This record gives sequence, structure tokens and C-alpha cells, in this order.
Amino acid sequence: MDKDHHALHLDALAKLEAADHSQLQDVHRMEQVTQDWLNEVLGKTHPEARLIRIEEAYGHEGMTIRHNLKLTWNEEGQKNGLPTGVFIKITPENSHLLEMLSMLSMLHMAELECRFYNSCAKDSGNLVPTCYYARSHPGGRFVILLEDLAARGTKGHWMGDTCSIE
Repeated sequence: MDKDHHALHLDALAKLEAADHSQLQDVHRMEQVTQDWLNEVLGKTHPEARLIRIEEAYGHEGMTIRHNLKLTWNEEGQKNGLPTGVFIKITPENSHLLEMLSMLSMLHMAELECRFYNSCAKDSGNLVPTCYYARSHPGGRFVILLEDLAARGTKGHWMGDTCSIE
């Protein structure tokens, strides 16, 4: 390991340690995403709305944990059009991925993505998903809660997919 990589590694470990010692209470891990938390975030403008059920529709882990969640609301939530599906992107559980995110936090990747959704996305019209919540923390920890684009009828594509110009 050359000197620059060693310094990055040490900096990443220091950031992880600082974040761990801060005993971060804010939601930043999938296990903290509860029915109560989602109800608070998504139903804050409708106090009578109650989230009745959460179902994982799809999920996978890479550099981050990504899940599509299906939500069932009480009558008040349904009447007020609260989302029936969300996409959540959140800090991974694996220690090697946490270390990688901590190194990337030097580039402020999670912070910049959260800032984009909290500031710029509102001016992007229908080009980006609606953001319900985005917050970053030290050491690359974060949570981003977005509109489920499948509800719009959009189909996601991967780099390996073949797509026509149309």
C-alpha cells in the first residue's frame, strides 16, 4: 500500500470510529427504518394518517442497501394520497462497505446526494423522483427515502440492459 492509500485508509478508519463513538441516534441503518419512523416522515402533514403495514417488495445490497417498500395506510392516509411505495437507499451493514463509504465521504458523496435531493431536486420537475427524506451523517452514513418510480410506470435499467433510442 503506497503512502497516499495508507493515509486514505487511516482517515476512513478514523471517520468510522468517530461516527461509531458519536452513538448516532438518527436513522441511518435499515434496522432503524420502522413503521413509526416512516409514519412520522411520510405522514407528518396528516396527523390522522397511520401506516398499517410495510412489505419489502424488492431489495439488494451493493455499495448501499436499496429496498423498495410497499406501504399500506389507514383510510386517512389513503384519502390524502400518501405513497403506497417508496425506494430507500441507506448505509450498508458490511464493515468493508462501511469503510469504503467512509473513504468516499472525503468526497462528500452521501452528503452531496442528500443536498441535491433537499435543495436542487425540487427545481428538476418530474425528471427526478420525489424525495421524502434525505440526511447524511459522519463516516458516510445516510438515508434517502424516495418515490418508487415503478408507481409512475417507469422501468429501471441496468448497464447491461439493451435499450432502444425510443
